[in-house]
Amino acid sequence: MVYTSLSLASVALSFLALSEASAISTSIASLTGSSTSALPTSTSPTCPEADNNVFIAKSGATFLIECSIDYAGGDLKSVNIASNRIADCVNACDATEGCIDISMSGTACYMKKTLGKPTTNKGIRGARKIKDAPVSSSSVSSSTISSVAVSSSVGVSVSTTKAPTTFSIPTASTAPSTASLPTVDKGTEYINYTNVGGYFLQDLDTTVPSTFDYTANNFGLINQTYESDKKSDGARTQWQRFNKYLKYLNSKAPKHVEYKLLFIGRHGEGYHNAAQTYYGTPAWNCYWSQQTGNSTVSWQDADLTANGVAQALKANAFWAQEISQQQIQPPESYYVSPLTRCLKTANLTFSGLTLPSSSPFIPTIKELIREGISTHTCDHRSNKTYISNLFPTWKLEKTFTENDEFWNGITEESSSAQDYRSKIALDDIFHNDDASVVSITTHSGETSSLLRVLGHRAFSLVTGAVIPVLVKAETIKVAQGVTTTTVPWDAGAWCTNGPPLASNTACVCSNGVAPVATTASQ
Repeated sequence: MVYTSLSLASVALSFLALSEASAISTSIASLTGSSTSALPTSTSPTCPEADNNVFIAKSGATFLIECSIDYAGGDLKSVNIASNRIADCVNACDATEGCIDISMSGTACYMKKTLGKPTTNKGIRGARKIKDAPVSSSSVSSSTISSVAVSSSVGVSVSTTKAPTTFSIPTASTAPSTASLPTVDKGTEYINYTNVGGYFLQDLDTTVPSTFDYTANNFGLINQTYESDKKSDGARTQWQRFNKYLKYLNSKAPKHVEYKLLFIGRHGEGYHNAAQTYYGTPAWNCYWSQQTGNSTVSWQDADLTANGVAQALKANAFWAQEISQQQIQPPESYYVSPLTRCLKTANLTFSGLTLPSSSPFIPTIKELIREGISTHTCDHRSNKTYISNLFPTWKLEKTFTENDEFWNGITEESSSAQDYRSKIALDDIFHNDDASVVSITTHSGETSSLLRVLGHRAFSLVTGAVIPVLVKAETIKVAQGVTTTTVPWDAGAWCTNGPPLASNTACVCSNGVAPVATTASQ
């Protein structure tokens, strides 16, 4: 898989400053670059002036100031802060193991180890940890990634967990040339998907993906009347009427037809995105993406940048607004790619929302909705133990393996192979999940694949963006006998002697060295 150039915020350039010869400062101001309006920095925060600003603790950890917000339960300890300063309370929390949030009342600094439901309390000055202290460049090796839970899910404490420091180096003899995956229904039936267009701006050819802001357009929902509308619905919001229409469609559908609304979201910006922006797409595709990082940062199973955190928090605020003002039906089921950047994006996006008790945010981590599998180390997922430790209350599929059995560093999925995998993932969701509204947190390439399978027009999501898709699924009986399908994989060639001279349709390495596809980078 060859990634195309992405339009990314200047956080990428500022944080990575990837010149090996110079040290860098990782202040939040440089991290967010042009996104400072999303996460303004306060050096001496007070409430309400610093509400929704960030504060950098002495260790370098990032806290979000939340005035008048108190989270239920999760009490760790309390201390007296004689100065009555939020900054001093935050630094005390940051120095206390397990502390992820503070609530100040007078000079009392209450520390929390987990986050319950948020409540409004005008007497509280709060701050929530959204990113741990950065790992020093001297402690980051090319085979190690330090992934930290950016924000805990409700009732789950934040922990620092390192991904495996080693992995088996694949060789040409161990790299499969094809992928053979069983069909979900053992070949007895086929689910045909159709995108029911005309309900969202993203369905229309006139909508430009690169400039479209889902938060400025009600998720893209088009104002219109529906067949299910009644005179009494005049006071209802557009989303309330659409929710009713979705139920109407399913009530009128024959047994073999089902309608679902999918909210497909791309993860917030990750360090691999930042690295691609800094090095440029040719150098990234042909050399740097095969490395696990540089002396400054790691991008194997990449974590979120500060801008990526801001994008996920933006989604969280918008969902809260839509639930409150538009009475939108929130997802009834949640599925998340197993790669760290998606796990943390989903956590930041949906934690703390007012959700129905019948459908809480307890996502299923689903292997087959991961990014297109390439030779890039950012596509190499961490092991099951790491993921379970990161979010212990989340669900893992029964078939989820301890180690990544898809990534090998040699071969990469063709588009047909990825689409086949996406079809299996969708079949499993539609076959086994009765939810009508479903959230899928995934990646750019996988979103494109899902949209192809669903018959939606191409719509490339920027980092942190969301696209709603109304889907009609028709189950068709077919002849028995076929239980597997074989689809081709491609050998991924890259330059072993450093960044390439050029990369158009193929890598052109320096000094006339031929690109190789027989070993993985260490």
